Amino acid sequence: MAGLVCFLALVSSSAFAANWPANTLDDLTDIKEAISENHPGPVDPENPKFVDWLNDGYEAAEKLAKKAKTKADYERVLRQYVNGFRDGHLLLYPAKPENLIWPGFLTRSDGEGKTTVSFTSPLSSFLEGSKLVGCDGTKTSDLLEQRVFNVRTNKDIPHEKIVDSPHLFLVAQNDQTKPKTCSFLVNGKLTDLYLDWSAIDPETAESNVRKASGNHRPELGIQKIDGVWFISLPTFNFWGERAVKIQNLITELGDKKEALHKAEFVVFDVRGNDGGNSGWGDQIVAKLWGARTARNLETSKDQTVDWRVSEYNEQALREQAIRSADAGLTDASKFRIRVADDMRKSRINGTDLMLDEARPTGPGLPLQTPSPFQGKVYLLTDWYCASACLDFADNMRNLADVVHIGQPTSADSVYIDNVWKDLPSGEMKFSWSLKVYRNRLCANNIWYDPVIRWTGGEMEDEAVAQWVKTLAN
Repeated sequence: MAGLVCFLALVSSSAFAANWPANTLDDLTDIKEAISENHPGPVDPENPKFVDWLNDGYEAAEKLAKKAKTKADYERVLRQYVNGFRDGHLLLYPAKPENLIWPGFLTRSDGEGKTTVSFTSPLSSFLEGSKLVGCDGTKTSDLLEQRVFNVRTNKDIPHEKIVDSPHLFLVAQNDQTKPKTCSFLVNGKLTDLYLDWSAIDPETAESNVRKASGNHRPELGIQKIDGVWFISLPTFNFWGERAVKIQNLITELGDKKEALHKAEFVVFDVRGNDGGNSGWGDQIVAKLWGARTARNLETSKDQTVDWRVSEYNEQALREQAIRSADAGLTDASKFRIRVADDMRKSRINGTDLMLDEARPTGPGLPLQTPSPFQGKVYLLTDWYCASACLDFADNMRNLADVVHIGQPTSADSVYIDNVWKDLPSGEMKFSWSLKVYRNRLCANNIWYDPVIRWTGGEMEDEAVAQWVKTLAN
């Protein structure tokens, strides 16, 4: 009986492995259909290249799907197709957390052709700072292009390569194409190293990538460092039970408002913030600058928006309305119900794109509210700032008393406001945008450059505090 069980297990494993081409093709086709039926891009008259990649990219990915042998191959095919749209809001993520493997070190590229070891385990510490020359006869630039940039980097945003480059040595457990032997310049001496890959859990992997990329993601909160107040907002992704964290912070801002208004230096710190719900940023502005200023900001921007009309999108909006209400975002909930109702009418009329006629569609009155802050106020960004973080940056940069400092932000396409679905294989989830901004302040895949750039080196709290105090001189 034991032998029969082993035999059945082998048959099952083999059959499952043989299904990777089918799984890849099924999910690839489902992604294409989801985009075709629900994303604004295929019916957007201002973006004909979107449809070109929808079809041409699919044909190329379809050929690769037939060759998939492992889950690593499966994921590469899907990511390469999705990444080709150059739309940061088209997203793939695992249906459940999965362990990855790494060789005990991660590298970072400087954007100018040099890749160095920037994070190591204790056993690999001798590699710290060494230059990666190549692996298995392939030079570093080609490795990065094949294994990282083609599958995760928006090539319209050059500095995104720096952020993504640490993923070169973080791979799926069954990746048969992972590097085996790599060459390094260690203290000026060429050294060949056989890579010893070991498991790493997702949370540790994410933490290591951030460290390797030089990203310092603060804890949510308010603190004073060496005379400088930091209002740290590492994410706006607060839903359900987690919403109480940002709600408590906003309450604390109200309690400390007088001290902040009188402070010599205040920094709104969005290092590591890659988005979430922009409503939280709006509430922060209203709490510290007042409801009138928040309203003026809202009406000062051209918010012409077209929504992609579909049954799936309508239902998703109604579900989001429930989640927003549960998080205490009453206005956001009402807004989504209103859009869903309008979408239903448009769907009945056979409309593909629906103009949101209730949104401001032209520049409103200029901001004339006096600043409540007596000292210097800064918005601190890094390369991660995207989505709702960019919405927050839109507002902060339009307040006369705020100076943008730090590193350039990331960038968004004009497509935004996401929903998601499970793919047929159950391996991945796919997320896409519901609407297209016509005249957004930060245009398609255009990032914000700070008024004052970070001087270089690790952007640690104490170093930032010292730097901020020099900016007033």
